[in-house]
Amino acid sequence: MRTEMRAAIYSILQANTGAGHVLGESYDVPNDPQKTDFGAYPVAEIHYDEKTVIANGGDNRDWEIDMRFLVVVYVPMDPDVIGTAEKTMDTVMDTLDNAIAQNLTLGGAVIVVEPAQTKPEIIVAKSKLLYATALIVSGRFLQPTNALS
Repeated sequence: MRTEMRAAIYSILQANTGAGHVLGESYDVPNDPQKTDFGAYPVAEIHYDEKTVIANGGDNRDWEIDMRFLVVVYVPMDPDVIGTAEKTMDTVMDTLDNAIAQNLTLGGAVIVVEPAQTKPEIIVAKSKLLYATALIVSGRFLQPTNALS
């Protein structure tokens, strides 16, 4: 289920990457080689965050699971003009939120997905000053009891 959810999120990123789209590059971190520098910004990276057992359905067969991924988005910024980076970030996050809202089951990978966003921060990474935030993508699904171990 983790593989399917990751692939579905990455598919959304890829559909919004490249010329004429809001992302310059996107990476599925464990499956794409890490770069020391990105070629085109904004950039999005997928990171697995956590899996939580929510509840047993009462039949001792299926458990409700919440799995969470972070889509970290980086926008380059000029320290004197933060508004430009913030406006770019707003456009990227609105586009990704809308793409997820149109596919709340991530193509059947989950029962329902709940997106949220972290507070943007100014960071130094990849030797650049960047405006960064994370889109938190939490997905719910049922898992058989014997598959929990």
